[in-house]
Amino acid sequence: MKAEDDSIYDVLWSTLARYGVSDESLKALIFNEMRLQSFSPEEKLITQGEYPQNFYIIRTGLVRYYYSQPSGKFWNKVLEQSFL
Repeated sequence: MKAEDDSIYDVLWSTLARYGVSDESLKALIFNEMRLQSFSPEEKLITQGEYPQNFYIIRTGLVRYYYSQPSGKFWNKVLEQSFL
């Protein structure tokens, strides 16, 4: 594991602890399911109305998320080096 990976895991574990997750077997399960993914620009991670099946740790780049209202207006936010 590279040093930069260590910091990602540190952030993940501290975030899980804030939500009361301290069970080591659960942490091991999460760790074993983690994988590095890359996405191309404009690729959608989830579409409005879908239930999320994953969560993401943004290592590099930006993720924009938004939702549109029936009126045609939309709300959006940009995330960089965050959890999503």
